[in-house]
Amino acid sequence: MFDIEINSLTDYIEEVEKIDSNKYYFRGENGNYASRSATAYRGSQNKFNGKQIYPVTTMLNEFHREIAHKLPQEYSKDILAFAQHHGLPTNLLDITKSPLVALFFACLENKNCDEGFIYCYKIDDTLDITSIVQNFSHEYVTSMFFDNNIKTVLPLILLLNDYFKNHCEILDLYTENLTNFAQNKNIRINDLYTGNDAYVKIFVEQGVQVKVIDYLLLLLFYLNTIKNEQNGETIKFLPICIYNPILTFERARNQHGLFIYQVFCSNNDEIYNCPANVEQEILHNYKFKINNRAEILKSLDLIGINKKTIFADYDNIARYIKDKYKSQI
Repeated sequence: MFDIEINSLTDYIEEVEKIDSNKYYFRGENGNYASRSATAYRGSQNKFNGKQIYPVTTMLNEFHREIAHKLPQEYSKDILAFAQHHGLPTNLLDITKSPLVALFFACLENKNCDEGFIYCYKIDDTLDITSIVQNFSHEYVTSMFFDNNIKTVLPLILLLNDYFKNHCEILDLYTENLTNFAQNKNIRINDLYTGNDAYVKIFVEQGVQVKVIDYLLLLLFYLNTIKNEQNGETIKFLPICIYNPILTFERARNQHGLFIYQVFCSNNDEIYNCPANVEQEILHNYKFKINNRAEILKSLDLIGINKKTIFADYDNIARYIKDKYKSQI
């Protein structure tokens, strides 16, 4: 969770080798932003002119209706990724398996900021929910994190149970924080078991660990509480969820791309007195601060990392050629 300063491509490669890049996902940003937020949550979009909640799911459904008949069959399960690729604001946050691709994006020009930043997320600490995103509707996936209906949440619960078998320390930390939250609301864990006997019975039948059941009951209480009483905070105590579809479009393949699925709920923001989407807090393991961006871009170009190869569309190929000859004049 600390900064590592980078002044050259050589610096960066040396530092990335130290952390073992194969164990991390990367995100490059060309500005110093307060948090990692998907496009649907940024700036005025989150408030949607202060009149209604930014309609992430509604827009996605309309996009699907408009283009579904034109889509190849292989895209049908990954409409969310397809929408993100074509510029529709979603709850997805682009990340990459390539540290060099992340460096390229961190070095893109931004007149409002002199440095770029790269955020690193340990792969072993993330939760892959690709199968859920692909096999259920967007509304269904979102509701899994907030719904008390066992049929709705069971697929996610089983994934979480497997996840926590290998992440006991994270489970203990989350449970401790959630217990403190509940106690501040005068709720004890035994209170959450009361009236949920049938719910808990199904957990046990599915082989869910007792400590995970405690966590799940506390989590559902926490999520539904902040959904109704949220006061300018973000959603915490959830692992980073990864959506990793097989991307067939060239740009995504060149960028070694995948996504963080940023969990969200909708409510009335008490600070701004208007509807808002409340998004999950995305915490990183390492953060690189990138200086000398223009020089690093030149170095990246020498090894084939540039607009032409990263974006691979006609417009960016043309821009790359134009810029190359402009620099020679």
